[in-house]
Amino acid sequence: MVKVKRKTYFLDFAIYCVNGKIDVETDGDTWHADKKRIPADNERDNDLQTVGWRTLRFNTHHLQEKMVEYCIPAIAENINKLGGLESGKLVAPEIKPEPPQWQQLSLF
Repeated sequence: MVKVKRKTYFLDFAIYCVNGKIDVETDGDTWHADKKRIPADNERDNDLQTVGWRTLRFNTHHLQEKMVEYCIPAIAENINKLGGLESGKLVAPEIKPEPPQWQQLSLF
């Protein structure tokens, strides 16, 4: 949860880096494909950027079909551009997305 002015935003995934913060949004097609939602998403992204958040948005196609070759590398590249993950965390500060390290998980 991030408060900006008088608004509260709930982030899908928050990643804290040495030199910034990343908001990873997993946009479901039903909700975010609605053209009426685009202005609200833009306002949200602008508000978050104003207080130091970099937003990455991945739609259903990205998440289901391009997780390994697109989503994970994009997240890793942004983490690395922002100086790696904050120290003192349980993971390595630099992310190297090299298959077969990553694999798509399925609930069924």
